[in-house]
Amino acid sequence: MFEYKQFGSHVQGNALANVPTQLVGGALNPQNITVSQLSISAAPKIKFMEGSRIRPWIIPAGLAIHIISPPGEPGSFFIPGVVFGGGVDYRIWKDFYVGLDARYHVTGGKKDGVNVDGLTAGGYVGIGF
Repeated sequence: MFEYKQFGSHVQGNALANVPTQLVGGALNPQNITVSQLSISAAPKIKFMEGSRIRPWIIPAGLAIHIISPPGEPGSFFIPGVVFGGGVDYRIWKDFYVGLDARYHVTGGKKDGVNVDGLTAGGYVGIGF
């Protein structure tokens, strides 16, 4: 699963977003930045009710990698974690599906003051293979 979240744009950055950088003596002039997160996860789906048009499923546990932008002042931007989830697929026709899912992402706590733990939910359209 690939998931992109944009939390805000035109947010005033910190000293690292200064132009010119304060490291060479520039005045405090932080630029506006976009705060976003990319989550990539790989997890097994266990599906139930084989042969039915409706197929509920669960994710017992999977690997999740969260990449935040901009990185914190210490430079960290990579946060590994675990993902759990559940949902349901509905076969519309042949191998075409619609579905609903909810996933909970857990990490080892805040990293550099950033907490990416939380629930995501949504719908999707897919092709089975």
